[in-house]
Amino acid sequence: MKAPHFILEIANVHGGSVAQIMKIIEKFSNLQYENLGIKFQPFKYDLISLPDFEWYDTYKELFINEDDWLEIISLANKNYKAVWLDLFDLYGIEVLNKNIDKISGIKIQASVLDNLEVFNGLLNLNIKNKRLM
Repeated sequence: MKAPHFILEIANVHGGSVAQIMKIIEKFSNLQYENLGIKFQPFKYDLISLPDFEWYDTYKELFINEDDWLEIISLANKNYKAVWLDLFDLYGIEVLNKNIDKISGIKIQASVLDNLEVFNGLLNLNIKNKRLM
């Protein structure tokens, strides 16, 4: 019997620091578990909130650009059995698209279930071999 998936969720503990994300990837890659995965949350501050939203500036600080996501996801793909993305907006869809060969699964939160932009974006990608959570 195959071991259940164990997915480390980085979320926003990195505080917007790519170096911190890389350290986390390296540190936890040493865990001895056959189905170890890692999950990231790429989003763009101005696509998930309006400038007058109280958390807008925080979202802006947490923003990671696409080139950095390429490096992050490449490192994670080398060190983990599975790399997952939590999708919130079209920026996340773009990060998925640019890294699609390295992504094992996609998570859609309940708060995104009515976001037709995200679902229409997914329709344009070949995700038939991706897991969905």
